[in-house]
Amino acid sequence: DDGDDGNRLPVIHGAAAMNGIGVTKLLLHVREEGSSSSGNDTHAVKEIIESMETATEMLLESRKEALESSTKHARLAVDLGLAASISLTNLGVAHSLLSSSNNNDDDDNSRKNSMECWERGVETLDDILRDAMNSAIIIPNWVIQCMESVRARLYCNMSWTLLGFDRLEDNGGKLEDVSDETLKEASEAAKKALDISDELINGSKLMREYADNTTGDNAKEGSKDDDDASDDSKNNNTKSKELPLSPLWASYHRAESARALALVAQCYASAGAAVTAEGLFQSAMDASSSYPLGQSFNSTRDINGGGARGVSLSSPNLGLVARDVRLGYAMLCNGWEKRKGD
Repeated sequence: DDGDDGNRLPVIHGAAAMNGIGVTKLLLHVREEGSSSSGNDTHAVKEIIESMETATEMLLESRKEALESSTKHARLAVDLGLAASISLTNLGVAHSLLSSSNNNDDDDNSRKNSMECWERGVETLDDILRDAMNSAIIIPNWVIQCMESVRARLYCNMSWTLLGFDRLEDNGGKLEDVSDETLKEASEAAKKALDISDELINGSKLMREYADNTTGDNAKEGSKDDDDASDDSKNNNTKSKELPLSPLWASYHRAESARALALVAQCYASAGAAVTAEGLFQSAMDASSSYPLGQSFNSTRDINGGGARGVSLSSPNLGLVARDVRLGYAMLCNGWEKRKGD
C-alpha cells in the first residue's frame, strides 16, 4: 500500500493540477468571449484542450502500466481509472462549452468530441470493475459510490447534449426538434442515469429483489424455525442497504438525482407527453430541494419556525441541478396553452 501511494499521488496530483489549469482557463475564456480576436480565441482553445487531454492521457497510461506491472497494483489502477473517468467528464464539458463560445464554429465536431469523451469515461468505469474482478480485489464502498456517481453524470451529460441543451442559447432559449432516434438515445441515457441514482439512494436492485424473494419464501415455509427466518430476512435487508456510508450520502444522491429525473421528463415533453412530463418535473423539483445541509442559509424560511425550505446552498452542483430542473419545467409551461404564468 505504501508503494501504491507513492506511485499514485504524484500522477493523480499532477493530472489534477493540469485539469485545474484547463478548467480555470476555460472559465476565463467563456467569461471573456467576444472580447478577444479570433486568433487569440484559437490559441486559448488549443491551450485548454491540450491541458485537459494531457491530464487524461497521463491517468490512462499510468493505469495501463499499473495493470501490466503487477497484480499488487490493481488497487492503484482503480484510483487512476476513477480519476481518468472524471478527467474525461471535464474534457467532454470543455468541448461542449468551447463550441458554444465560438459561435458554433465546427459545432457538430465539438459535439461529437464531447460524446466520445463521455462514452470513453463510461468504458473506463466498466474496465475498472472488470479488472477488479479479474484481480480478485474488493473495491471499497465509497469508491464504488464515487464511480457510479460519475457514471450517472456521464449519462446525464449525454442525454443533455442529445436533447440540444448545449444549443439552447443559440436557439433563442428553445430546444431544437430532434429525430425519433436521437430522442430514443437521449431517453435511454437519462433512464440509465436515473437507475444508477436509485441504486445509490436505495442500494442494489439485485440485493433488494433477493431480500424480498427470500423474505417471501421464508414466510411460506412454516416448518422452518421462525427465528431463523427472521434472522435471514434481517441479514438480507441489511445487505441491500450496505451502499450508503451515512445518511448524508443518500441525501446528496437524492438531490442530485433530480437532474436525471428532469432529463427523463424532458424526453417525455419532447415526445409530446406534457402531462407525464409535468409530474416528473415536479418530482425532480422536490428531489432537488431535499438535501438538508445548507438550507439554513436559504432566504425561504418556514414562518412558523419549522425550519428552512428550498434548495440547499451548501453545494454549487446542487444549486445548478435545481436551476436546470426549474428551467426545464418553465420551458414546458411556456409552450403549454394557459400555463405561461406557471
